[in-house]
Amino acid sequence: MGRFLSAAAIGMMVAATAFLGTGCGGQPSSPPGAAETASVAGEDYGLYCKEHGVPEKFCTLCHEELKESLLLCKEHGDIPEDICTLCHPEVEAKYDLVMCPEGHGLPEHFCNQCEADPAA
Repeated sequence: MGRFLSAAAIGMMVAATAFLGTGCGGQPSSPPGAAETASVAGEDYGLYCKEHGVPEKFCTLCHEELKESLLLCKEHGDIPEDICTLCHPEVEAKYDLVMCPEGHGLPEHFCNQCEADPAA
């Protein structure tokens, strides 16, 4: 009878291990929809200037003093290089930038073409 209990105990341990192994899957538990929310939110870039549609740390319109410390894109109107979407198209999605509605390819409030052409 001792042999039967040992075999039964081993069988239960194997079954429990198999059950836990397939149930867990090595994934951390999270609420439903959390993965979608995290992927949509993207990278955390800090405070966001809602008025000008860029991260606050690049908003030279609100913070003139940033022009002294940030690298500016001379070719596209002295906007911060970090948000120059003509030089770096990937930053539009990375920083969730609000783009020029006229299609000039720059952040809306930093578009030197709209600034030069008031009719645009």
